[in-house]
Amino acid sequence: MKLRFGDWPVRWKLLALVAAASAVPLAVATLVAFRTGSTLMRRSALELLAARADDLAGNLDAFHLGFRRATDHLATMPGIKDFCTLPAAARQDAEPRIEEMFAAYSAADPRTHLVALFDREGTITAATIPGVRGRNYAFRRYFQGAVAGRPTTSEVYVSVNEAGAIPTIAYATPVKDAAGRVLCVSLVVARGQEFWDLVAKGNGGAGPGSYSVVYDQFGVRIAHSSKREQVFHPAGPLDEATIAMFAAERRFGDGTRQLLEAAVPMPEEFSRVVNGEVTDSVAHENGLVTLGVTRRLTTVPWTLFYFAPERTVLAPVQRLIRETVSVNGIVLLLAILAGFLFARRITDPVQALTSAARAVRAGDLSVNVDASSSDELGELASAFNSMAATLRTAREDLEEKVRLRTEALSIAKSSLEAQNQALAERTAELTVRQQRDLAYGRALTTLAAGGALATAVTAVLRDISARSEGLSLVCYRVSGETLLPIAHAGVAVDPGTAALSLGSTAEEAFGSRRPVVLEPVPEDVERRFGPVLATGRPGSVALVPLMVGERRVGLIAAGTAHPLEPRTVQFLSDLSLPLALTIVRYDLHQQTGEFAERLAKSNEELQLQAEELQLQTEELPVLGGLEIVPNVNRVLELPWRRIDASQDWHPPDHCSFLGQRDDLYPPHCVMGTPGAEFLPEVFPFQLHNAAHFMQTGAHAFPNAVPQGTFSRGGARSRQHAGSLHPVP
Repeated sequence: MKLRFGDWPVRWKLLALVAAASAVPLAVATLVAFRTGSTLMRRSALELLAARADDLAGNLDAFHLGFRRATDHLATMPGIKDFCTLPAAARQDAEPRIEEMFAAYSAADPRTHLVALFDREGTITAATIPGVRGRNYAFRRYFQGAVAGRPTTSEVYVSVNEAGAIPTIAYATPVKDAAGRVLCVSLVVARGQEFWDLVAKGNGGAGPGSYSVVYDQFGVRIAHSSKREQVFHPAGPLDEATIAMFAAERRFGDGTRQLLEAAVPMPEEFSRVVNGEVTDSVAHENGLVTLGVTRRLTTVPWTLFYFAPERTVLAPVQRLIRETVSVNGIVLLLAILAGFLFARRITDPVQALTSAARAVRAGDLSVNVDASSSDELGELASAFNSMAATLRTAREDLEEKVRLRTEALSIAKSSLEAQNQALAERTAELTVRQQRDLAYGRALTTLAAGGALATAVTAVLRDISARSEGLSLVCYRVSGETLLPIAHAGVAVDPGTAALSLGSTAEEAFGSRRPVVLEPVPEDVERRFGPVLATGRPGSVALVPLMVGERRVGLIAAGTAHPLEPRTVQFLSDLSLPLALTIVRYDLHQQTGEFAERLAKSNEELQLQAEELQLQTEELPVLGGLEIVPNVNRVLELPWRRIDASQDWHPPDHCSFLGQRDDLYPPHCVMGTPGAEFLPEVFPFQLHNAAHFMQTGAHAFPNAVPQGTFSRGGARSRQHAGSLHPVP
């Protein structure tokens, strides 16, 4: 075998030259395309991950903020402070009322697992789960923080067996008296599964294989959208003090220490959580490269990671490279085949001359070689034939050479032109296909993004119009039996918001579920879809139906001064389903929002009606008491030098109550009950700053019953409990 290049036959050398000249440019172009595409796809993937991470972090913060507000509100509800100050014996009588209030509070939000109240020693005095009542949970760190005077949110932990032993999140708020002393601790416990479900919604949100993970401030996984088995395992080794703290608290039940010691190592994530770093990153897991972003929650010191596998992100680029390599391979094979043919044409005369020279050396002077080419080899063959054919005349030999030479040049020229034409047509076809695929991808990306419907559809139509010169587009949506314009591009006249009735041509398009192309354009269609037509008489109009199943969603009207290209109509037809689904998605979103607003308004009206009905049915009504409250507030707003206020403050056995000595009125304005409080509608600032504040009727047998009007027992159509005496 000949290994040295100098020993190769001429035909091999020519083939090697053709292969190198063809392969090197194709390889360089493919490498540049891969690097550029990979960079762009990574950047786009990180931007998408950041958007999805921001959205998920906002939802998680809203989850915590909702329960935090609920716990704070519970701590300020009427009767809670009074219950906390009652002695143990009196609490037993008040427990049903408090727990009934807690049950209603828990039923309002199905995500709530437990509503309870701690005393200062950590014992639960009232709860919606009877099994925990009377038990002491002072070892919980969230209770220790709340009893110290600050609202506290726990990490995700497993509740005690009495509470079901399920993953939960606790929100504790101290209940304080007027001096700021902690009386007790209110507690609302959320189901951890609800938090996990929120995190799981991020699974696949940034593309196939994308997922999210949440860590607490210690580096312990508290949520994973795809690998639930890793939850409650730290991403790195914890120090012994931290493990002992959680084991003493029994954060994850009896197996807390085993879970925390069995770390599932993720060094990069663990480092970012512990050091508080919030950056975009490239991580490595099980030998796979993963793109990720980091977000810190604002309501709790937890960290959210959002990841997407790089192989998924780069899949389109790799597919494009594979297709490019395949096409380049075909081109290279064609080039080698063409080189082989040309090399054979070049080397065949040399081999013929060699054979003829051997024949002459043997004494055969009648030998003749082909001298049809006009290159150096042809000249050599002609000289050889002249020497061998001494009996042939020079003129006949020359004419034969000219004829053969002209014929060969014509054949070679025709062959070369045919090959160039085929290559040009193939290149044009690939270019058009690539542009179409890129335009289709941009359209899908635009439609999948958020924002207004008109903005997204207009962007898609403009991109289509820019690809076809003189193309005008209007997108309509079906509303009953009319068409309403929602977006346009390249039109000569803005279609505005005027509705069009469905014509026969539109009905034909919807009935056939295929585009209808009109060439020439009928006069009625020209009048109805005038905005889509270019200046002058239109050459053709296409009506493309937008349908989802049998539902008519909309219509695209496309017009141009020259006949529409079939590939343009086909591209619009391919986009019809994504456009129809986008319109349906926006309609569903709008309908859902309107329904939610109506439902909220109805709930608010029902609540107001219920409150008014409750107030109107209580004991000792004063007809018209509520109506004078606005007038009282206007009087209180005047610049008085002094305001005197009195408040009925009756013991339970007051002489005027039914069944007592005077037997006059139902029990009302009983001291320490909500019925003896001033109306919240009466300006509280003026009452709290009254120069003289007197509680009347505090004895069981007073001399007289004062006439009051502005306590809960009076002005709200209940018993009277006090009076106001402004002093000008």
